[in-house]
Amino acid sequence: MGPKSYTPLALMNEDPPGIQVSASSPYKTIKELADGIKASPPGKLKASGTGQGGIWHLALVGWLKAMGLAANHVAWVPSNGAAPAMQDLAAGGLDLTTCSVPEARAIIEAGKARALAIMAPERNPIFKDIPTLKEAAGIDYSVGAWRGIAGPKGLPQDVATKLTAALKKTYDSKEFKDFMSNRGFGVVWGDAAAFAKFMEEGDAKMGDAMKAAGLAKA
Repeated sequence: MGPKSYTPLALMNEDPPGIQVSASSPYKTIKELADGIKASPPGKLKASGTGQGGIWHLALVGWLKAMGLAANHVAWVPSNGAAPAMQDLAAGGLDLTTCSVPEARAIIEAGKARALAIMAPERNPIFKDIPTLKEAAGIDYSVGAWRGIAGPKGLPQDVATKLTAALKKTYDSKEFKDFMSNRGFGVVWGDAAAFAKFMEEGDAKMGDAMKAAGLAKA
């Protein structure tokens, strides 16, 4: 991707995936789950959270790779999104899910699933009881879905500057912060330069995961 066909303006949000298991799962911590994955035959454990090659699938691949495992060590079951995946998890059809915690929130709050960790550098203040992978399992890996704003390629600099300033004003507003926090969404600000760097780094990370999963040429 990269800022070649558009003009980056601002990064507004990022939501890291949580790693969830059912309430009846024998794995009570992320370390127990990681050890269980390592000890299981390839493909025995099943996971879902989105379609094949989607962001949450690639998040799982990245985590497995960080543990020194093959991308298909855990079998990915494509779904039409996090909601049906969480329902399958609660029903016992999956061993784990990877999706954003806000997407898993309803099933978690219903007592049918537990979030063991999030793939983020810091805990989400809305879900402060969920540890990061690094602090709970010693795995320094983070990724997330994000929302940013960009304009067309060749957007005049003065226009881009004004739009970025307007987006910063929106980002700093109480209305935006309340809307996001009430839903558990993460707020992250990045100006045009920071947003461009963020996308380039994210593209490289996703590219590595796609290659590991056999979804892109090595």
